[in-house]
Amino acid sequence: EVNAESLKAVVSTQSTGGRLNHGLLLVGYGPDHWEAKNSWGRDWGDEGFVKFSRKRVRSVCQIASHLYYPVVVSRDRGEEDQPDTVPDDELTNVALYKSTMSSDHLYSSEGTDGNTDTCFTTRSSMNPYFKLYLGKVYRVQRIEIVTKKGSNVIGSKVHIGNSGNFLDKRVGVIETEDEEIIIKLDTPVEGSYLYWELYSQDGARDLVACEIRVYAKDKNNGECPAGTIKCSDGVCRHSHMCSRA
Repeated sequence: EVNAESLKAVVSTQSTGGRLNHGLLLVGYGPDHWEAKNSWGRDWGDEGFVKFSRKRVRSVCQIASHLYYPVVVSRDRGEEDQPDTVPDDELTNVALYKSTMSSDHLYSSEGTDGNTDTCFTTRSSMNPYFKLYLGKVYRVQRIEIVTKKGSNVIGSKVHIGNSGNFLDKRVGVIETEDEEIIIKLDTPVEGSYLYWELYSQDGARDLVACEIRVYAKDKNNGECPAGTIKCSDGVCRHSHMCSRA
């Protein structure tokens, strides 16, 4: 090994030779030396640093012949920069006609069929939830949840992410008894799942989903999915459902 005392404030020309078994971080250089930082603390070398000669034909400790360094590659794909948020009229309800899974492990479509008259209620438990898979990753900007009048959803939390559970980013905590809850995000959150959960410490409770809407800018630039049209309120539904909205 290179002797620590011999490296203090000098340029070392010593070399270990043989196989490599240690790495240093190269932090600088001068006309006649490389400067590197070791990982053995400030008591080693010159306050944890060492200088190696650049004048030898063969690099000291193979510092110039065995290197690992990052390469940053930038490609212009011809895409325009996307703003953090887009106007509401450019958003689409990407949850429409997607199925939800409840804490009962039952799949339902009542909460995403575009009809607020049809609702699905979980069984009462200490931790009822709805998990909604969006089909792909979207940049979610707005969430609307319509529940049943009289339902106690205060304290329930809404998450967006790619896990479909409470580990995803929390984007809102419901603190109102209103039937329609609106969550506007200052900055869009990317995710393929919406997770709406309630953790109760005061006995079993349930969640009622009459409609869950997740608004994002989709690749179709706001066009409705096949087989649906945009109703007067801007929501994509089957044509016969527009008159009931």
